[in-house]
Amino acid sequence: MGPRPKVTVNEDGDYSVSTTGECTVTSTSIHITVSDSANPTVSPSGPISFCLGDSVILTSSISSGYLWSSGATTQSITVKAAGSYSVTTSGICAGTSSATAVAILPATNPTITASGPLTFCQGDSIELTSSDGISFLWSTGETTQSVTVKAAGSYSVTTSGACGGISQATIVVVNASAIPTITASGPLSFCLGDSVTLTSSTASHYTWSTGDTTQIITIKVAGNYTVTTPGLCAGVSMPAIVSLNSFLAPTITASGPLNLCIGDSVKLTASWHQDTCGAHPIRPERSLSGTAAFIQYLYQVLVVILLYLS
Repeated sequence: MGPRPKVTVNEDGDYSVSTTGECTVTSTSIHITVSDSANPTVSPSGPISFCLGDSVILTSSISSGYLWSSGATTQSITVKAAGSYSVTTSGICAGTSSATAVAILPATNPTITASGPLTFCQGDSIELTSSDGISFLWSTGETTQSVTVKAAGSYSVTTSGACGGISQATIVVVNASAIPTITASGPLSFCLGDSVTLTSSTASHYTWSTGDTTQIITIKVAGNYTVTTPGLCAGVSMPAIVSLNSFLAPTITASGPLNLCIGDSVKLTASWHQDTCGAHPIRPERSLSGTAAFIQYLYQVLVVILLYLS
């Protein structure tokens, strides 16, 4: 038996073979069918790069016999995690698709930068600024990149973008001003030689307008007195206004001329004010005869006046 001829077939058709020689013989023909490649393709339902929490649907082009690289066996799968996804189909010409790479975009949660300390005194303020974004929405309702904050609270900002996010909360603390108060031991208006004690409300340190650094001071002189206390929110008290009452000397009124002849007389009337600093009472009126008596009584009145002025 001679060598067996071979032929390579890659097209559809009927194929037979004949022998040559005295007796030509032809074989029965056979039909060859060449099928298309069964390598499927994968179609995504949307972008294959998306934000955390989103997803994409991958669908195979072949309608039967699926085995995805994830282990799923359906024609379509929902993908939420980053990775490389392919599908293999079964059949006479089984094939595997090209890989589809799915990526998760990093979250762009904004950050907040403060212009100063987050703890400050009442009446002060601070500016909070968001990192870059397309648009901004603060927890206060404001839509600018920066906001000015005067009140204590928790502040956050939401930004938009490919993967817009929300910032961590920024806590702002506002301390009340530590304004001291002054308590007086008695009236703030008193007589020369008297005094009043001024006491500051409790604090760690004290600085009076007099330069004293104790909680309590004694005041004998008229003036405005304040106290300052230290701390994060140092304050100055309202002034305590101290005044001194004056002595009011008595006055003398004559009923007639002060130049008298012997045997004549004039009535002298003394008047005075009984003020908070007191007055020594004198006889309100007296009739004097003669120069000597007048001089004597005038001397007594002058003594009283000098007592008031001393």
